[in-house]
Amino acid sequence: MATNHTAPLATPLPWQSEDWRHIKQWVTSDRLPHAILIGGPAGIGKYHFAQAVATSLLCRQAKQAHNTACGHCRQCQLNLAQTHPDLHYVTPSDNSKQIRIDQVRAAIYSLQQTAQQGGLKIILIAPCEAINRNAADALLKSLEEPSANSLLLLVSDLPGQLPATLRSRCQRLHLTRPSHTQALTWLNAHFPSDSTLDQLLAVTADQPLTAQRLIEQGEAERYARLPQDLAALLAGNTHAITLTQQWLQGETKLDLKIVLRWLQKQLIATLKTHITTHMTTEASTLQALFKLTDQIVQQHQQLLAGMPLNETLLLESLLLDVRDSMRGCTHKVI
Repeated sequence: MATNHTAPLATPLPWQSEDWRHIKQWVTSDRLPHAILIGGPAGIGKYHFAQAVATSLLCRQAKQAHNTACGHCRQCQLNLAQTHPDLHYVTPSDNSKQIRIDQVRAAIYSLQQTAQQGGLKIILIAPCEAINRNAADALLKSLEEPSANSLLLLVSDLPGQLPATLRSRCQRLHLTRPSHTQALTWLNAHFPSDSTLDQLLAVTADQPLTAQRLIEQGEAERYARLPQDLAALLAGNTHAITLTQQWLQGETKLDLKIVLRWLQKQLIATLKTHITTHMTTEASTLQALFKLTDQIVQQHQQLLAGMPLNETLLLESLLLDVRDSMRGCTHKVI
C-alpha cells in the first residue's frame, strides 16, 4: 500500500463546505457509514477531501462538531510523518494503472486487526475505478461484512462505472464542483502573479487542482495556448496532423483527457450559440455536432478507465471532424 502522499492534514477546500457539513452530521449523530464513495469530476479535490476526512477522524483534539485535524496531537503528528498505523492508502502500485487483489487483501487484513491507536481504522482507496475485477470481489466481501470501528473511503472520477454491488454498499457523496469565480479566487491566492489563470481554468473546465498541477509542472502556458491552436485549425492556417504532433509528441505532450474535455466544451458552446440565438443552421450540421460531442464523451470515459487507445490516431481523426463540424460556425473559441 502506498504511503507517500502530500498534504496529509488537508482541510476542506472553499467550495466543499456543504460536503463537509454532511460529514459533520454523520459524525455528530453517530451515523458515520462504514464506507463512503466520494465521486465527482477530476481536478476538484476529491482526494484532498478524503484526506481531510481521514485525518480529522483520527485526530484526538477535533471537537464534537467535527473540526478539521488540529495538527498538534500525537495522531496528527503521526499523519504528518505519514506513519499513522491505522490509516492506509491503496493506489495503483509502481507504473501499474490497476489496484490489484494483493493490495486490497492487505488493506482488508489491516481492518480486521485491533486499531493500534485505539480509534478508527481507515483505508483510503484512489482511484477506485482502478481496482481490477478480482480486487473488486475481495473488496465486496469486506463491504458485506464490515469490521468494527473501520471506515473505507473510496475516491472515484467514474463512480457510475464501478460494480453496482460495490456502489450499493457505500454511502455515496458526490462532491460539489467549484464555480469559475471560486476556482479563480483559490488559484489567485496560490499564484498571484500568474497571468494565465483565467484561460487555464477555461481549458481545464474549471478544475482548480488540475490547473494547479499544470502550473507546478511548468505546463500552464502550453495549455493556455490551446484556443489559439484550435482557431488556427478552423481558419485553415494549420493541419490536424500538424496539431496532433504538436500536442502529443515530445516533452510538451499534452494530457489527452484534458484536451478532450476542452474540445467537448467548444462543441457544446457552439451548439448553445446556434440553438439559443435561433440561427439558421443546417440540420445535418447540428446532428454532426451532437454526434461528435457524444463521441468525445465516450473517448474521455475510455481514457479515464485506462483503456488502451492509439492517442495519435484518435486525436488526428477527432480534429479533422472538429474542423469539418465547426468550420463556418458562429462561435468564438474559448
